[in-house]
Amino acid sequence: MAHLKKSNTPSSHWYKADGTPCHQLPRAKGSGLRATTLRDARKLQLFPSVTSILGIFSKPQLDRWKLQQVALASLRLERSAEESDDYYVDRLIDEAFQQVEQAADLGSRIHDAIEKHYEGVEVPQDLQAYTSPVFAWQAQKQIQFIEREKVLVNTDYGFAGTMDIACRYGQDGIGVIDFKTKKTKPGVEVKPFDGQAMQIAAYAATYWGEAKLPQVYGANVYISTTEPGRLEVCTYTPEQLVAEWEVYKLACAIWRHSKKYDPRLAAGGQRSVVATPPGGMTSASSAPGGQRSVVATPSGGMTSASSATGGQRSVVATTTGGMTSASSTPGGQRSVVATVAKEAAHE
Repeated sequence: MAHLKKSNTPSSHWYKADGTPCHQLPRAKGSGLRATTLRDARKLQLFPSVTSILGIFSKPQLDRWKLQQVALASLRLERSAEESDDYYVDRLIDEAFQQVEQAADLGSRIHDAIEKHYEGVEVPQDLQAYTSPVFAWQAQKQIQFIEREKVLVNTDYGFAGTMDIACRYGQDGIGVIDFKTKKTKPGVEVKPFDGQAMQIAAYAATYWGEAKLPQVYGANVYISTTEPGRLEVCTYTPEQLVAEWEVYKLACAIWRHSKKYDPRLAAGGQRSVVATPPGGMTSASSAPGGQRSVVATPSGGMTSASSATGGQRSVVATTTGGMTSASSTPGGQRSVVATVAKEAAHE
């Protein structure tokens, strides 16, 4: 279940290699918890969440919505003569996102009620208008929920996350479902935000496996918090999920490059890094035993990486328009190739 969080919750989520959430850590002086940072993740060898990886992308729809909330707050709040610019701006931001906190509270309650329903707990009366359409939709489509709130860790590409639902339907249909609470307006179509299909693709490839991804369907189930009883379902075909997964794998490579951190090392692999000055040729190879190699050149030279037998993988990235190649030899290996634009490399 995805919904906007309170401002005092961490903006990034992290997981240990065994799937244990590690979103917060004790403060040094022992006074409460603080958000886990990238520095912590490097030290503890944590995996970023699926949505943290997606954070590398610009989100124009969300950014515009945030600006609208602050603009509307400025119309509601009058500025007193003695207020400084900084103080007034802080008041505007607090006012603008107070409704986000309220929506997050409601979204959390709806999510918890749905989860507990499947554990035999009755849904509170004030939430039934939101949850009943979900149960009716599931029954109508004859969907069997086989896993709920499943923590997934992908050691091949270096991410983790909590999948809402893995499901089966019909004779042999398989899928992944993600619930989201959302404010809606009467008569206005609900459309997925950028990255939401990619999120489902990442869960689907991790849970069902890449080999089965061409058989998996996905769905975002939107529960309206402003029109109780309204439920909108956006579905994704296997072809769409395969395409989204290919992009997501490149996003993982860009995230690792920009953060200068490779969480796949938490899985125990050995890694070599080779770089050459502009125009040269760079190569790296890994020996048998599950190791991985990373090769990067800063400009338009030719870069290649190869891995020997034993299930190894290689990742190659160039920052400009040179030729990039990656190859692996027999034994079940995979290769990932990403060409990263100069502006992304310096983001």
